[in-house]
Amino acid sequence: MGSDPRLKEYSQSQNPGREVISDLFLSDRRMQVSALQFIVKNPDPIFEKAIQRKGEGLSDPYVIASYVKAAAAVLGEDALPIIAVYLRHAEARVRANCIEALELSGVDPARKRILSVLMNFLSDPDPRVSGNCIKALSRSLETAELTTLVQDYFDSSDPRRC
Repeated sequence: MGSDPRLKEYSQSQNPGREVISDLFLSDRRMQVSALQFIVKNPDPIFEKAIQRKGEGLSDPYVIASYVKAAAAVLGEDALPIIAVYLRHAEARVRANCIEALELSGVDPARKRILSVLMNFLSDPDPRVSGNCIKALSRSLETAELTTLVQDYFDSSDPRRC
């Protein structure tokens, strides 16, 4: 969903907040994802209530993946309980976006609980999830510490190894 025309429409609107909030609750997945992507790029407190309401009963992995990032962008560290719920999701796309959402939330990856969460996902079978963990950890660990972690968690014969 690289060049979404709806994102441009929001940007050109006189009242994008109203349109974005309206689109969040449509049944069309593309419209929901577009609205959530706009929120990630343009976080604003006007979206807080809509984001909190949107979280109820989500099932589409594409919407959830965008939702966790939008929640983190708008709610900051208050989004951690939302992110925690979806970190266990079966879809790798959702887990990977949860790791990105941890970064977006502004939480320090070196915090003990966050660090342990990231450590658990280093061995995720999906390369995007484990890669996002490494990226998040690289922001707070020294190069030597990160290198040791990567060597400890990845098998040198694994074709996914970078």
